[in-house]
Amino acid sequence: MAANNGNALMAGDLRIGKLRDRIDVARPNRTEDASTGEILIAWETVARGLPAEIKTSQAEREAGSKQTQTTRHAITVRYRSDLAGETDRRLIVDGIACEITASIDPDRRRRWLQITAIATQ
Repeated sequence: MAANNGNALMAGDLRIGKLRDRIDVARPNRTEDASTGEILIAWETVARGLPAEIKTSQAEREAGSKQTQTTRHAITVRYRSDLAGETDRRLIVDGIACEITASIDPDRRRRWLQITAIATQ
């Protein structure tokens, strides 16, 4: 068995070369409307073009009389402390904003993050 020379970076067969997709990361910038007191949220891009591996699945369901479709992304990126355990960030995948629903460090070694995100459209 070959020794781990740093190329096999995560449990399984994920290697740095598999991070062929690109995503952007956005964080909320909250401000208060001076006249109404309402909290306004604008999304600020804090990272562009992060290498990632993205696996996409779609599901349809019936909600009352409407048919809805949900696009879910399983995304693997190199570890980033600003994404670890965060769910208030958004990822931009192929130009579509996605809400992070989970973000975990699978082997607790701060090498990778596995993120689940759902398209907001």
